[in-house]
Amino acid sequence: MTERQKMLIKQMYEEMIDEEKSSNKREQVCNICGKEFNIWDEVDKFGLHCKIGYGSKYDLTEINLTMCCDCFDKLLDYILPQCKIDPLTDIPFVKF
Repeated sequence: MTERQKMLIKQMYEEMIDEEKSSNKREQVCNICGKEFNIWDEVDKFGLHCKIGYGSKYDLTEINLTMCCDCFDKLLDYILPQCKIDPLTDIPFVKF
């Protein structure tokens, strides 16, 4: 790995850390209903976060959609009946 590559990786890492620190300082709110997050919303962290490449009408954009539990449930209630393949799977219960 060249020195330039190392420098770029370090810079990208530092930017990610700075971005994470600044996002942690803000109060989390639901992008859909505007509600300030409660403890359950904070724990679950429902959302859609990705960079959109080509093949979409939203090419070359990024989405950071954060949802409260209620809006996530409403979204799934809307999407799941339209799915040809069920995307839900049960998580095994673990006893401690």
